[in-house]
Amino acid sequence: MELVRRRPPDQTLAWVARSVGPKAQVRSWRLLTGGITSSVHLVTVNTPNEPRRLILKRWVEGDLEQSRGWVEHEAEVLRALERTGLASPRLVACSLGAETDGAPALLMTRLPGRVWLAPSDPRDWVKQMATALATIHNLQLPVEIPVTPHPEREFRLPRDARSPQLWQAAKDLLSGPIPVEDTFIHGDYQHFNLLWTRPAPQRHHRLDLGRSRPPGPRRRALPIEPGRAVLG
Repeated sequence: MELVRRRPPDQTLAWVARSVGPKAQVRSWRLLTGGITSSVHLVTVNTPNEPRRLILKRWVEGDLEQSRGWVEHEAEVLRALERTGLASPRLVACSLGAETDGAPALLMTRLPGRVWLAPSDPRDWVKQMATALATIHNLQLPVEIPVTPHPEREFRLPRDARSPQLWQAAKDLLSGPIPVEDTFIHGDYQHFNLLWTRPAPQRHHRLDLGRSRPPGPRRRALPIEPGRAVLG
C-alpha cells in the first residue's frame, strides 16, 4: 500500500508530458483516494493552448506480468468504448513499464462528477444504475480477451430484507442455467465505481473498467429494494 501512495517517478511524469504533446509540461499531481489495486493520480499538464487534467493509473504492486495484462486489457476496452459514445474515460497513452520506471501505466482523460453514496432517493439511484448497466450489456465490442470465470459464491438472503420473496426470486434466477446470449459486461459494476454529475436528473460515468469483459454469458440487472441491486 505504501507504493500506491508514493508520488509518480520523474521518468513517469516525463512520459506523461511526451504523451500529451511536444511542448507539454507536467505542472502538478495529486493522489486520488479509492485506489486499491493501483496508484491513481490527477495530473495537471500545461500545453500551449490550455492546461489538461488527466488521470494517471499505475500498477505498482503485485505480479509484473499480471499487471501488464491488466494494462493491455483496460487499454483495449477503452479504445473500443471510444466508438460507442458511452460516458467513459478516453485513452491517452499506455505503457507496459519501459517508459514509466518499470510500473505499467495508463494515462486517460478525467471525467467530471463525484462518488454519490447516500442518495436522497435510493430507488431512483438504483434504477439509474440498472438502466446504465443495461446499456453496457447491449454494447457490441470487438474485444477479444481471455476471461477467467469468478468462483461461485453462496447467495445469502439478507436478514433485514423487506421483500424476501424478491431476493428469493433473484437467487432462483442466478442458480438456474446461464442464458446463451452473449454480451459485454463491466465486471466490477458497483456504486463506488460511478461518478455522478448535477443538475438533476444526475448522470453517471463509468469508471474502473479493468475488469470489463468481452461478449460472454449475460448477467441480469435486478433492482431488489431501494439501495440494493444485483448488478453484473
